[in-house]
Amino acid sequence: MLSIKRRSSTLYWGKLLRQFGKGSSIGVGWTIEYPNAVEIGENVFLGNRGWLSFDPTSNFNEQSGISIGTGSYIGNDFVASIGHKIVISEKVMISDRVFIGDSNHQNSDPNIPVIDQGLRFDGDVYIGFGSWVGIGAVILPGVTIGRNCVVGANTVVLSSLPDYSTAVGSPARIVTKGIAQTKL
Repeated sequence: MLSIKRRSSTLYWGKLLRQFGKGSSIGVGWTIEYPNAVEIGENVFLGNRGWLSFDPTSNFNEQSGISIGTGSYIGNDFVASIGHKIVISEKVMISDRVFIGDSNHQNSDPNIPVIDQGLRFDGDVYIGFGSWVGIGAVILPGVTIGRNCVVGANTVVLSSLPDYSTAVGSPARIVTKGIAQTKL
């Protein structure tokens, strides 16, 4: 049974999003800057207090934004900075206090404060089916996390991870490479 606050938040955001799947719920305290650029599949759980921040200079279209696949879970205090596209596939588990971004602040002119230099898009982010992102992790632009990967707590992912791998550290390093299990 959903709490009254969670139910209210779910009803409010569910009406505004580009797509909102059956059985999904959104916790309290979310800020979603461009709800029409958000797609949520069925049976998705979003914890409390999240922020989907969008680059106001981006030209969003049907291919832009963030999508969260069916059966995924996102914990509390999640932040995504979206300049173009972030895809969280189906059955992905994202722990509390995770940051994902596909853009960065410009910092090429040392004579101008970084805050005044604007943003630059540095590559879409994709998190593959069945992966788990540990508490406090950071996933940066242009990264693809493969199928059934594990990203350890407080890991900073700067480059892509192959399917079935486990990565830890800052910057992330792969500590195990799995082998796809096949059914006979």
